[in-house]
Amino acid sequence: MGYKFTDENKWARKGINGFLTAIIGFMLIIVQIYLVDSIDSLLFYSSFISVLIGLLQGIYYMNRTQHDYIFLEENCLSIYRGPLFPRKKIEYNDINYCVEMSGLIICYLKDDKEAQFNTEWLSVIDVVQIKKQLKLRVKVENVFRTEAENYRLFGH
Repeated sequence: MGYKFTDENKWARKGINGFLTAIIGFMLIIVQIYLVDSIDSLLFYSSFISVLIGLLQGIYYMNRTQHDYIFLEENCLSIYRGPLFPRKKIEYNDINYCVEMSGLIICYLKDDKEAQFNTEWLSVIDVVQIKKQLKLRVKVENVFRTEAENYRLFGH
């Protein structure tokens, strides 16, 4: 069961910013070639790199809402971490408890590690469904704790 990134306007703005970075880098290359008559290799390569990074950023953010951010598999939860990194997989039986705070759901794991995902990148309905599914799939009583309970019990 997959839950996609939401707020298409936010990702479109970030994509447009990436494309603007590429355009500025391209304009610097054009200005350097036609107006200056000499090419400074450092400026050329840095401009070329900004064009590449801007294009990749623009494409990445424009397509972001097509990706499942959170995917609930039979035995684990997986979190999308971008095109260069594999999904973060968390086995349900490794989750000790979860805390929702400041736009995040933080899963405290039994090996004293943490995994978190940003609830602001999901719709409100998706967050409610994910919490409901985690309550069903994680075999821990009171899997969701408040921030105050977490601090009082564990000092986190």
